[in-house]
This record gives sequence, structure tokens and C-alpha cells, in this order.
Amino acid sequence: MEQIRCSIKTKLNLSIGSAVLFFLALLLVISYGLFKDSALKSTEALSLALLDGTDKQIDAFFGELERITRSVAEFPSVRGVETERMQLEFLATVRARKRMLRAVYLGTAEGQMYEWGYGPGFVDNAPVFPSDYDPRERPWYKAALTAGDYTITRPYLYASVPAIGITAVIPVRTEGGRFVGVLGVDVMLSDLQQIVDEMDMHHIGKVVLLNKEQVPIVNQFAEGVFDPSVVPSEGDGSFIHTFGGQLFYVASKQNRSSGWTLLLALPYRNIMERPMATIRLMIMLDVMLMLFLFVALGALSTALSFIRYSPS
Repeated sequence: MEQIRCSIKTKLNLSIGSAVLFFLALLLVISYGLFKDSALKSTEALSLALLDGTDKQIDAFFGELERITRSVAEFPSVRGVETERMQLEFLATVRARKRMLRAVYLGTAEGQMYEWGYGPGFVDNAPVFPSDYDPRERPWYKAALTAGDYTITRPYLYASVPAIGITAVIPVRTEGGRFVGVLGVDVMLSDLQQIVDEMDMHHIGKVVLLNKEQVPIVNQFAEGVFDPSVVPSEGDGSFIHTFGGQLFYVASKQNRSSGWTLLLALPYRNIMERPMATIRLMIMLDVMLMLFLFVALGALSTALSFIRYSPS
């Protein structure tokens, strides 16, 4: 008889404990989902705010680059190919913006090249080109002719220095409409990378800037880690992907000045750190509650048995 009572008591305790455990586990699953959604929504709002601020700075950069290029292309010295005046004006333009510009130059329809700037690759502010150099064969010259107006080239290797960069270009014409050549303004990718690095986003995430062909112009990931092919073509949006063995929440925004795509990648682990800490706390409290429940049930069952079967 005593064994039957113990068996019933054990089954009762297990049944109650199992039911409570099930509901606590269900509560944890629901809570995790709610915390996760809340964390992702907060991250989305944060990333959009950060992207918007970064986009405005990049927008200002490209807006200034276009303004400079269009302005210099209208200089009388450029339209008239006045070498001495062009040299002074080109150097003054670069000197005033050495942080963002490397050189300004004009490639004429006859194949002549006039370039001046500062930094590596220049001797007395002039570049040294191969003897067979023809600006009309260069990608920046062809890009301007193809566009027919202002445009920004894809990244390419400069002829005067072993470095990759982009060039803002525009066809130059006289007031009468005669084609003079193509004006170019060089920006090295290392300088653009430095400008983005100075935005101080490293403590939050990593910034990537893709051109219209999805080629990385600025990439704060280690070399070979970021894969641009996984970025949706829509421009604005977000997605989750693994880069270099680490999961990232990536928000994207298309820059209106350049048409390029700005990406901000936030470590997913950091996003979920607070929700997971809350879940761990809830699990600890649930375990303590379960232990307390089993102890209470055991004590209650013992007390009831003692009262029921004690001699009168």
C-alpha cells in the first residue's frame, strides 16, 4: 500500500513538473522570438540612422566632386588649352582639396595630355607617362565619351602610379560646341577609404561602398572576406549573411549622387547579445523556480500523507 502511495505521489509530482516545464519552455521560445524581433527592429532603426548620416557625408563628397569637375571644365584656359594657366589652376584646385583629390588633367582630342597634381607618381607636380601614352585609349577618356556628360569611372590602375583609383570625367567643349577633349579629376581609392574610415564606424560595424557594377570601392572587411554578389540589386534594404565565418546583419542604401550602394554590416552576435543575456537570465530563474516547485510539491505531498495517515 505504501508503495502505491509513493508511486502515485511520484507520478503526480512528475505530471505537475512536466506541465510546468512545458509551459516555461513555451514561454522561453515565445520570449526569445519577441526579444529577437525587438532586437532586429532596433538594429534596423539604428543602422538606417547610421546609414543616413554616412550617406549624407558621401553624398556631400560626390556632390563636391561633381561641382569641381563641372566648374574646372568651364575654365577658359581649359576650353582654350592654355597650358600655363591650366597648370596654375589645376594645381590650385588640387592643393585646396588635397585630402580628396590627387590630380586634375585634360586629354585632348588630338591625343595630348596635360596633368598636374600632388603625391606619388609626380615629378615637379607633373606625371611621368610611357612614351606611347595616348589619353584617348584610357578608360576614363572612353567613359566620358560613352556617357556624353559627367560620370565617374570604374576603379582602374593609374598609368602614372601603381595605384587603383576612380576618376570624375566630363567632355569639354568650347562655347561654340567644338569638342576639346576630356577633363579628369582623380580620386585614389586609398584616400576615399581614409575618408570613410574617419567616419569612425569601426566600433559599430563595417562600411562597404559598391559602385553600379557591384565592385567594392570602399571595403572595411579584410581582403577576400566580403562577397558583393550576395548584395540584393534593389539598393535599399537589409539581409543577414555570413562573411569570413561571422554572421552579419547588413543594411544597404543607394547613394543618390553616385548611384552607388552603401552598406553597413553589424555583427549579428552583438545584436543578439542583450536578448540572449535576458534569455539566459530567464532560464536561470526558470530552473530555480522548477527546483523550488519540486521541493514544494515534495514537502506538500509528505505533509498531506502525514496528515492523512497519522494515527488518530
